[in-house]
Parts: sequence; C-alpha cells; structure tokens
Amino acid sequence: MGDTESIQKPRRTPAAATLACAAVVTGLAARTRRTRSAGPVGSGGSGSDPGPDARTAGLAGPDGPECLSAVVAAEIAGTPLAGCPSDALDPRDATAIRATVGLIADRRAPSLNIISDSSPRSARAAAVATEVARARGLPLTDAPQLEGSVLMVAGWEVGGRRLIDEALGLSVVFGTYTAPWLATQSVLGRQTGAVTTLDFDPRDVPAQRYLVGLRSAGMVELAAPSGFRAWDPEPSGTAPRVFSAAQVSVMPADIGGSDHHRSMDRWLPGGTFTPVTPPLRG
Repeated sequence: MGDTESIQKPRRTPAAATLACAAVVTGLAARTRRTRSAGPVGSGGSGSDPGPDARTAGLAGPDGPECLSAVVAAEIAGTPLAGCPSDALDPRDATAIRATVGLIADRRAPSLNIISDSSPRSARAAAVATEVARARGLPLTDAPQLEGSVLMVAGWEVGGRRLIDEALGLSVVFGTYTAPWLATQSVLGRQTGAVTTLDFDPRDVPAQRYLVGLRSAGMVELAAPSGFRAWDPEPSGTAPRVFSAAQVSVMPADIGGSDHHRSMDRWLPGGTFTPVTPPLRG
C-alpha cells in the first residue's frame, strides 16, 4: 500500500464522519444494552433482540473498546466491517506472531511463556506461537520465568492488566513481546518496557492520515492497529518489525506545517513507536 494511494482514497467529510460515528456508537450502545437486559437468546425476555450483529456482541464483552475502535474507523472511511477484530486471527497478525517467536528463538531465549485469553483470535494466536516455538526448539512454560521471555496475545483488557503486573513485579530478561493489536495508548502507553510487532509504521503518512480522520470525528483516543486496518483494509506489503514504545519529553509541534505531523503524539501520547529491528521473516 503506497502513500499516494492512501492519500487519494476518498474519505467522508469531517461533519459526515462525526455524524456517522455518533450514529453508529449510539445505535450499537443501545442494542448492546438491550442485548444485556434481555438475558440469553431464546429466553423469551420482552427486550430480546433476535439478531444482534457481531459488532454489538463484541461491544458487550472484554474486547469492546477494540471493537469500537474498528467500528468507528470503518464508519469514517466508509469501509465494510464483518465483525470485531477479536473474532478471528488476521493472516497479517499471524505472520507478525511467527516472526516474533522466530526472533525470540534467534536470540536464544531459554524459554517462552505465552499469555492468552478466551477469544478466538487469542486462542489461534497462541496455537500459531506454540507451533513455531516447538519447531524452533524453544521451550514453553506455564508461567513467566525470570530468565525467559513472554509473548502477550491476549486482548486489551487481559494484556493491559498483565503488563502492569509485570511492570510492578517480575520483568523477564529476554523481554516481553506483544501481539500487534496491543499497540495502543491504553496498553503500551504505560512505560511497561514491552515491545510490539507491526507491519506498518505508526509515524508514516498512511497511519497519520488515519489519525487525522479520527480527529475529524473527535475520537482520536480510539487509535489502534485494528482501527487502522478497518480504516484501510489493504495489506501494507511490508514485512513486520519490532517497535518499542518510547516515552519522550518533547514532541515536535509542527514539522513542515503539515497537519498530519501534529497528530504524531496522539497514537501514543507522550511518546512514539520506534522500530528496533530490521524487517523480520514471517
């Protein structure tokens, strides 16, 4: 996906984007409340919704914030969205996870602990990571080991909580790596020391255009890789790299006078994502 294609792709006007996002968030929130109050499907409750879509179900669960990020981004861009990101493992994320485990093995880490949750995406990601680890002779452990490494493939809620636990307690020698979908302010913006693997650079023009679109709708706080994918579903065509979430004291207010540069600190307020490896093999 080249920068020119991303820039020229038609988007909704700021006013239309704001109205669309407000409508979808209000509508999905209302349906979520009805779904919660109705009880189990088929229970006969008076408030039952016979066919809540996958996005509504996702908003009601632990992956709701990430699902909302994708829904809002799709509304801004006018792109289709079949369901919530946690419903399935995107092939691009699978590639990033394979590359990450391969890197951990190349670094000769003595062990790897994979932290997952109950979502379909997380379960599949853990299976992919396990397959690569076994193929590379990388021992797996049931809990983090001080001398080992950690791979976080859970969602925002579990991933964020476990990263905070690690920041306050055990830090592993060979590093904590996170799945691409955890590259968000709420998860990696807490100086945890963890790194993430992405097939795009959040500082580049396409990602910055996505942030500008979010700002036009007043929802820049929802910036996330899943939202970026929903905003522009086309594959980036680049190999994944490991990025660190670096905290900085001063961010450039305006580089060259372009509006998209002023949004660079909004993907990770108070910091930035910096590549720390060359492109990796998936």
